[in-house]
Amino acid sequence: MSEITMFPTYSQGENELTNYTSLLLKTIYNESTLIFNDILSSILEEEIEFGVKFNQQEGFKNNIAKRNIADGIIYQKEINVFIETKISDWFYPQQIQNYIDNLRTKNGIKVLILLSDFNNGKANVEDLINKIKINEDIRIGIVSFKDLLEAIEEYTQINNDIIKNMIVDYKNYINDKGLLPNWESVIDVIPVARSLEENKKHMAYGCPNIGGRYAHNRRAKYIGLYKNKAVNYIAEIDAVVKANRFNMDTKEIVDWEVKYKNNDSLTEENLKSKAKELLFNSDFYRNANNEEGSLLILFSNPREDLNFQKPTKGGLFGYKYIEIKETVKDIDELVLKIKGKKWDEV
Repeated sequence: MSEITMFPTYSQGENELTNYTSLLLKTIYNESTLIFNDILSSILEEEIEFGVKFNQQEGFKNNIAKRNIADGIIYQKEINVFIETKISDWFYPQQIQNYIDNLRTKNGIKVLILLSDFNNGKANVEDLINKIKINEDIRIGIVSFKDLLEAIEEYTQINNDIIKNMIVDYKNYINDKGLLPNWESVIDVIPVARSLEENKKHMAYGCPNIGGRYAHNRRAKYIGLYKNKAVNYIAEIDAVVKANRFNMDTKEIVDWEVKYKNNDSLTEENLKSKAKELLFNSDFYRNANNEEGSLLILFSNPREDLNFQKPTKGGLFGYKYIEIKETVKDIDELVLKIKGKKWDEV
């Protein structure tokens, strides 16, 4: 075990990241236990009591007298908070289980915080947690760096220039590390020369689940369907799912997973039902077979007639991510920014 320091010598990025995060939280705690308590309660979505408590006229029993009353009591509850930091949201079941087993040996309040960017959403980690047997008195927080920063900025309204500057520096630091989400301003542009009408009809796009130019690894909020050197159709991505294996005869998906989900109202049952409807529908152009599996992008709330133009010669081979330089709050604001423009103008 080593102390948090302003000058860490760690070679691993995750250890350095944990040190700087803990240093900021430690500084805030030293300034105000109440603010620190509010930040932790906010990211855990549950009230947590940190710090020393002051009571008076509190009764207690011991072996000598039946009952005594202390005029004043100063006490602090035992609390254990474990933090596992990941630069990419790849958490291991056994590692989490080890944390849980260790926390079971502790007394008082027990908390495990899983801290990462979660650019692809939290669904996979939530599913992982649901499969692990956890004591009711152990709290688990799946926390993004955005969640943490927003809580710090919301509750740390104090006249301390050192802490204010630390928060700005921390925000720039995690942003430079690519840990703050930019997916909400990203369009996944996909060439659909042969399948445009089917894609629009079913509000879905399908391709082989073989990686490479079909990978679609990066999370995006919008999909843009490309044809004839322009995007004329965009929509909001609800989810990206992978049917790794499916059986055309029995019409069953044997192995599947949710790559990421933007629409939290959709359950796994909703998504699997939609995937089956698409895969076993001869009218849907999925460009895949049951041996290699299929990747499906499900979308909704479309907008058309955009004339969002490719600025260079030639066609588009494979998909392309376009990141809008300024944040857009919704699809209508996005339309205003891109309609009639070239890709390199936004």
